Amino acid sequence: LAFLIEPARGLRVRVICPLPERIKGLAEREKMTPETARATIDYADRDRSAFVRDLVGREVDEPSAYDVIVSTARMSLEAAADIVVAAYRARFTKPATGS
Repeated sequence: LAFLIEPARGLRVRVICPLPERIKGLAEREKMTPETARATIDYADRDRSAFVRDLVGREVDEPSAYDVIVSTARMSLEAAADIVVAAYRARFTKPATGS
């Protein structure tokens, strides 16, 4: 959870995707109806939000809590992962010193 990591010690990442795409993907992966997928996603989102709110008193979708927010709406998961890796390296890789 991004809220539990000290900003100086980790890269706080949120991956988002539009609801229609989430429904379609879950329905296909789990072989369920779109209605069941929607209900499953709604429940998981509410549960996650309540957990974070109860644990740390913040909203899970608060943009300022993250260093990077990546949308998978128009890119593959692999491309999103590449962005996260690049952000991590930019933040935590020390530049080489010349000899």
